[in-house]
Amino acid sequence: ALLTGGRVHQSSRMRREREREETLRPLELRVRETRPLFYTEGRDVFPRLREIEASLEEVEDLARRHPGHPRVWSILGIGWYLVGDGVRAERALLRARPDDGLARLHLAKIHISRAVTEKAAALLETEVAGEEIDRQLGRAYASFAAGRKEEALRRCDEGAARFGRDMGAEEFHLIRAMI
Repeated sequence: ALLTGGRVHQSSRMRREREREETLRPLELRVRETRPLFYTEGRDVFPRLREIEASLEEVEDLARRHPGHPRVWSILGIGWYLVGDGVRAERALLRARPDDGLARLHLAKIHISRAVTEKAAALLETEVAGEEIDRQLGRAYASFAAGRKEEALRRCDEGAARFGRDMGAEEFHLIRAMI
């Protein structure tokens, strides 16, 4: 009976994990595809944002059922950030893993947009993990948030030169504009 009970418990846990993945995967893919287009595609990005927004309620429900799963909170927070809901984005991103570089980067961007640069600088003290473009953006935002404008400009110039044709590189120019 104990063995059977263990199998049932393992089976239900695996079913919950599969359910979570089936809900998260489509939104995660939409977020990853949309994030780099956010600054360049103008009106064309709105249908994608509507798709993300439509998925967010389902992921909110998933987060309520699995409150201890940090990836749910990270994807949810970045999704809310992309659709422009900073309050919900911040609430979700604060529940992501502390070493989740993209979650920290987006949380820092929320703080920068609110002119709370000391919080943003603290979030970005540790190198942002992820793709190289995200690490370079993290370094540029960290310099900007810490008030090191010349360093931030240099990091933006380096990023724009290195990633100039890559999706998302426009964000280096956005940082420059804020300086």
